[in-house]
Amino acid sequence: MKSELDKCIGCKKPACVGCPAGTDIASVIALVKEGKRAEAGEMLFNNNPFSAICGAVCPNHLFCMPSCILSKRDNAVNFSQIEAEISGEYLEKMPARGLIDSSAKVLIIGAGVAGLSLAFYLGRAGIDATVCDKRKRAGGSLWLIPDSRLDKALVQKIIDKIGVQIVHEEIDPANLPTGYDHIVFAIGSEVSNKLGIPGENLLHVKCGLHFLEHEEAPVKNTLVIGGGNVAIDCAIVAKDKGSESVAICYRKTEEFLKAYPREIQHVKDLGVCFHFNMVPTKITKKFVHFDNGKKLPADRVIVAIGQYSNTLPEGELHLIGDVAHGPSTIIKAVASAKQMAEKIKNSYIKA
Repeated sequence: MKSELDKCIGCKKPACVGCPAGTDIASVIALVKEGKRAEAGEMLFNNNPFSAICGAVCPNHLFCMPSCILSKRDNAVNFSQIEAEISGEYLEKMPARGLIDSSAKVLIIGAGVAGLSLAFYLGRAGIDATVCDKRKRAGGSLWLIPDSRLDKALVQKIIDKIGVQIVHEEIDPANLPTGYDHIVFAIGSEVSNKLGIPGENLLHVKCGLHFLEHEEAPVKNTLVIGGGNVAIDCAIVAKDKGSESVAICYRKTEEFLKAYPREIQHVKDLGVCFHFNMVPTKITKKFVHFDNGKKLPADRVIVAIGQYSNTLPEGELHLIGDVAHGPSTIIKAVASAKQMAEKIKNSYIKA
C-alpha cells in the first residue's frame, strides 16, 4: 500500500472521480497520509459498506485508475490496494450496527450487494428496511466468487456488521406483502442464458452459476464456454476441484474478452487453455463441436454466456442492481443502491 500512497501527488483539483459509488479517493488518501487511518476507514465504509470487498475485486482498471492524472504516464495510483487495507482494518475495529425501529418501512427483496447496501443506506437515514431472500444466507453472488479471489470470511464479517434485518423466505412477486411504504426488487440476474444447440440438456452440461453454487465431482476434461468473469470463475473452480484439463472457449478473439485482465492472467497461470473464434454448434457425451469444424473433448461442459432476471410483475417497480441494469460489477450495484436510497429518502421528505 505504501508504494501506492507515495505515488499520489495530491492534486489541487483531484481528477480521481471515476468511482461509480462516488468514493472520495483524494480525501481518503489524504487522511491515510496524515495517519488518520480509522477516519479514512469510516469514510470508506459509510460511502460503501462493501468497500473492503471492492478493494479486493473491483475492476479499478475501468473506473478509478483511468481517472488518475498519472494514468497518462501509465503510473496510475492503484487505489484498490489502499481501499482493501484501510477498509479491512476498520472492519476489525468497528462495532456492529444496531437495527432501526421506525414508522417508515421498506421491504427489499434480494440480499445481494445491492439489497444489503440499500438497507444500510436507509438505516443510516433512520428508515426501517427489511431484506428478504429465499436463500439461507445473505450475500448473493459474492459467495460464488472463488476463494482465491475473495476471502469469504470478509463477506460474512460485513454482513454481520452493517446492521441489516434479514428474513430468509421466498416472496412471490405476484402476491407482495402489505404494510410497506416501498418495495424494492434487488433479485439480481440469476437465470443463465442458453446456447440453443443440440445436446445442451445432457446431464454433464451445467450452467455457470449452478456449477459455482453446487459441489461437483472432479472430471478429467472441463470445457467452459464464455468470456466473462463467470466463465473465468468457473475455470478457477474447476481447477480447484481437480479437473486435469480446463479450457475456455470464446466466440470472438482475445481482445473482446469481458473478464478482467488480472483474472484472465490468473487462470492462464493456473494452466487454463483458451480457444478463440470458437462458436459451439453441438454437444455430445464426449465432445463439443464448433462451427469451424473442430471438436474438443469434454467430460463436463459449463455454459457461462450471461444471465438475466426472472420475470417480474407488470407496473411501476423499484428495481436496483443487476435486475435493473443487467449483470454488472459490485461497485455499480452499490451505486444503484445509493441512488435508490436517495429516491426513497426524498419521498419521505416530500410527504
